[in-house]
Amino acid sequence: MRRHALPLGVATAAGLVNAAVVWHPCLPGPGAHAQSRAGGSSVSATGASATGAAAGRSSSPTPTPKGAPIHKVVTLGDSVAEGAATGGRSFGDIVAADLSRPGVPVTSANLAVGGLTTPDLIEQVRTDADTRKALDDADVVLITIGANDVVETFTETSDRDCDDACIAGKAEAVGADVRTALSAIDETTHRSGVRVYLTTYWNVSVDGAVAKEEESSSFNAWTDRLTRRVNAELAEAAHERGAGTVDTYAAFKAYGSVDPTRLLAEDGEHPDEQGQRVIAKAVEAELQR
Repeated sequence: MRRHALPLGVATAAGLVNAAVVWHPCLPGPGAHAQSRAGGSSVSATGASATGAAAGRSSSPTPTPKGAPIHKVVTLGDSVAEGAATGGRSFGDIVAADLSRPGVPVTSANLAVGGLTTPDLIEQVRTDADTRKALDDADVVLITIGANDVVETFTETSDRDCDDACIAGKAEAVGADVRTALSAIDETTHRSGVRVYLTTYWNVSVDGAVAKEEESSSFNAWTDRLTRRVNAELAEAAHERGAGTVDTYAAFKAYGSVDPTRLLAEDGEHPDEQGQRVIAKAVEAELQR
C-alpha cells in the first residue's frame, strides 16, 4: 500500500516537441530537493532546448487570451507541473504551444522539480538566478505546489490518526507557505500585467483505478477530504495575493462524480498526456476571463 504524495518521477528535459520554444532546467535526481533545503543551496535551473514551430499544437485554435499579449509562460512547482509522466512536457508547455501563432511564438520556461515542497519553492524563487530571471520577464506564471507538504501525513493508519482538525492544521500550514511563495514571486516579477495562477489537485495521493486497487475505501475517502481542504487553502491564498485559481478537481473529477483514471499515468498519481492537456485547457479557460 502506498503512502506518498506526488514526489516521484523526476523527468529529464529532452525530446520535447510542441509549438512553443520550450526551455527546461537540467533537473536534479531523486532526493535533490531535500539536499537543497538541508544545505541551503538553491534549486539549479539551467539548460535549454528549442523546439519546432508547428508540431504538437491543439487541433482547434486557442482563442487569444484577454489582457496584455502573452509572450512567455513560466511553470513552477512539483512533479505534476514538471510533467513527470510525460517526458517533461507539462501543461505549461501545452499552453505556450496553443497560444503560439505563426511568427509569434510563446516561450515556455518549465522550472518545476519533482518532489518540491512549498518551502523549497520559496527558496528557489528567492535564491535561484535562473528562476528569478525567468520570472522577471514572465507574462503568465503557473504553479502547482502543496501535495508534497503533506506527504508525511500518509501512514498505514492516517485515516484514523488524522481527523478533520488534523487535516485542517496540515492544510492551513500549506496555505501559509503558499502565501509566502506568492509574495516572493510577486516581488520577482516585474512585467506589467503578469498573471499568476495556482492549480489545485484532483488528489494529493493516488486516485482512480490504482487507488481502488491498492488502498482502502476509508483511506481514499480521507485523502479526498485532505485534498479538498488543501485546495480550499490554495484558493484562499491565491485570492488574498491577487492570483487566479485553476480548478483541476473539477476538471478531472467533476467534483467527485467522474473517475479520473483515463487522465492518469500508470502510477495513479501523475497526469498522462491527456491529463496534462486537460489542465492546459483549464488554464486557457481562465486566461479568457
